[in-house]
Amino acid sequence: EIDFVANLPPLGGILSISGHAAFRQALPYVDVVTLKALHWSDDEADLPLYYRFFFYPGNRRDLIKPFSLRRWSSVISKLLDVGSEDGEMTFVCRVADKYGTYSETSRKVMIGSFSLGARAPDVFLRSFIAHKIQAESVANG
Repeated sequence: EIDFVANLPPLGGILSISGHAAFRQALPYVDVVTLKALHWSDDEADLPLYYRFFFYPGNRRDLIKPFSLRRWSSVISKLLDVGSEDGEMTFVCRVADKYGTYSETSRKVMIGSFSLGARAPDVFLRSFIAHKIQAESVANG
């Protein structure tokens, strides 16, 4: 008989997304996007936690890209070219313990345009509108 203890992944957290347009002549479709991994917890023996963020268009997980290569920070801001077309963008947060067991949560947002008003009808800024929240836990340890 062999007894063993299974390592559970970090649990209980959410992915918070905020963004605002950084309109520039050369980069009209770039947003400053801030991703935050909030309220994640794990057994004290499994700490520290590591954070990875990814993104992909709509449901095209096959096109996933790293949002950042940093692993320690639970908050990251970045200028991100979200493209010139309106549509969905999915952001993913992967939180792993020191043994590599991880959970993922993803959040799908709608990328939309809005006008600044009658004075500047040809100027559009991008904005994020929360569309759908998905969460799943995946253990790989």
